[in-house]
Amino acid sequence: MDIFNLLKNMDPETLKKGIAQATEFLSTPEGKDAAKMLTEGKMPDGSEMPDSLKSIAEAVKGDEKARDVLGELTKRVGKTP
Repeated sequence: MDIFNLLKNMDPETLKKGIAQATEFLSTPEGKDAAKMLTEGKMPDGSEMPDSLKSIAEAVKGDEKARDVLGELTKRVGKTP
């Protein structure tokens, strides 16, 4: 999977809204607990993370361009054009 092309081809507004919602959620106690579980390879409900989700996370982790794009998009969320 070429995660960089996947990100590049996503609708920018949809991606920005998703990042904004995720950022807002991660600032809550529930979001912090969910993030901790995900880093441990578990879904927030305690079940094991599906292999497809693990492969996406690994693809982003191993792709410097994808990390840069996600980082740049995250910086832009909340800023006015």
